[in-house]
Amino acid sequence: EQIRARGLGAGEVTLAERLRDAGWRTGGVVAGPWLKAIFGLARGFDDWEDRDITSLNGSPAKAVTNAAIAWLDADRERPFLLFLNYFDAHSPFYPPARFVNEVVPPEEQPKGEAKTLTEISGLYDAEIRAMDFHIGRLLDHLRETDRYDSTFIVAVADHGELLGEQNATGHGASLFEPELRIPLLVKPLPGEEPRGARSEPIQISDVFPMLLS
Repeated sequence: EQIRARGLGAGEVTLAERLRDAGWRTGGVVAGPWLKAIFGLARGFDDWEDRDITSLNGSPAKAVTNAAIAWLDADRERPFLLFLNYFDAHSPFYPPARFVNEVVPPEEQPKGEAKTLTEISGLYDAEIRAMDFHIGRLLDHLRETDRYDSTFIVAVADHGELLGEQNATGHGASLFEPELRIPLLVKPLPGEEPRGARSEPIQISDVFPMLLS
């Protein structure tokens, strides 16, 4: 099967380029196959880790966090931009058993391949739980090394997933609300008060200028 994908345009300027030129250390660890360096998204990064991606299912959250911690510990002096791409909550869903047992009732766990929407949804939740656990490891490491408070952290998804809505599953073939409305979480810097949800619309392209400002 051949899949066509368009890489980053030659004239685009990336956030990593802007911060690298300002003297920042820039690194990326990616798990999804569409973020391999061949597509141009590594532009501006001093380091770009994509070697563990061997299939469409990508690299697991554990590997992403392990590589991120190693990168952070290699230089604790310079300001840094670290881009992490977690791919676990992306089909096909094969979460580790421990996380399935944490979030999926025994009677809803599939015996073999997931077939019903209930089973598929349960595995999706378990993938999110696995990702959450390993992101938590990274945040704990930032706290242990006294860098959490001074680090500006943004977590954003690229798209949602249909799990039975509109009688469909997956993403990419339609523009329904569950695919378009995505999480965007921003950790305040020291001294800033959490402001909760924002009412005005915001989209992924707004993250670039937000981080620079």
